[in-house]
Amino acid sequence: MLQMKKLFYILVLLTFLGCKKETLKVIIESEYSEEAYLYNTETQKTDTIKASGNRFVAHLPDIKKPTLYYLMFKEINDVNRPIYLILSDEETEIKFNKLTAVDEKSQNVRDFYPNKPLFLSDPNKNEVFYQFQDLWMTFFNKVTNPELDYEARKGLYDNFISNSENILKANRNKVVSAYIIDYLMKYNLIQLDKIQLFYSYLEPNIQTSSVGQRIKKEVGFENQTSAPRFSLQDFHGNNYSLDSLNGKKVLLHFWSSACAPCIKEIPELIRLASEKKDLVIINISLDLDQRRWIAGMERLGITNLINFCDFKGANGKICKDYHIKSIPANYLIDENGNILLKNKTIQGLSNEL
Repeated sequence: MLQMKKLFYILVLLTFLGCKKETLKVIIESEYSEEAYLYNTETQKTDTIKASGNRFVAHLPDIKKPTLYYLMFKEINDVNRPIYLILSDEETEIKFNKLTAVDEKSQNVRDFYPNKPLFLSDPNKNEVFYQFQDLWMTFFNKVTNPELDYEARKGLYDNFISNSENILKANRNKVVSAYIIDYLMKYNLIQLDKIQLFYSYLEPNIQTSSVGQRIKKEVGFENQTSAPRFSLQDFHGNNYSLDSLNGKKVLLHFWSSACAPCIKEIPELIRLASEKKDLVIINISLDLDQRRWIAGMERLGITNLINFCDFKGANGKICKDYHIKSIPANYLIDENGNILLKNKTIQGLSNEL
């Protein structure tokens, strides 16, 4: 009898070990017999999954935490127009009534993402991302209307950001919120101050996730972090470096002559330069054209200040070192070469000066 029990437990164990946990189940109601692909955005590895009676099952045993995947169907969509899925070690099950090929020639952005999944099992709150994506597509289709004036466009944008913010607040303890912020950053839909605010909404465990850490890195650096070293030659041929400015407070002001918010804050910059004689202000332009840069400086009356431009835009070394994704952006560096503050506007730094 004891031997029979042992044999039974061994068989149960073998059965358990032999079962592969299903990470993703996909059901397609209409005819589809091609392959599907899952692209892991963290490892950049692609898995091919085969259909069986219009059903796909993916086994991803290596998933340790919720991770963003791109789902693609052959002849339907590709990595440029993926179906976004956050997958984990819990089973996600989705259904499509039919699959529609992406129409890149369409004037409606919804035709770029025509296949919204119906979630039958959704442990990672993917549905929240699709609520956000629906907001974004509605905003995009409306704001690209050439007949709209500036105020109407601004109203649409403010409404989109406000609604996105509400989604983030309601899901601050879910990693999907971090992926929404990442999406907003990727497509330059928000500037630095909003990125900082949205990041602050996330619960600590989401902030420390891999995507949360990526956002934190793009936002900037922690206060008192050593500022990245730089060396540059300004418009007048003078050389400056962070090391040569040791003992002085330094303001790095990232701007461009084509940036309306940047131009708007120039009077505040000039006032600051006049009042704070002990502050070294270095204007770093993201302009790509030398004549436009010079004309912008002359028009705004800042040629007497320290001005630098390498005409590489956001791809310049100093911009990359300081994680500049949107402008205006301002870094305040203390006398010891440590970052005191990063902020969107000059006004936002005033309390530290």
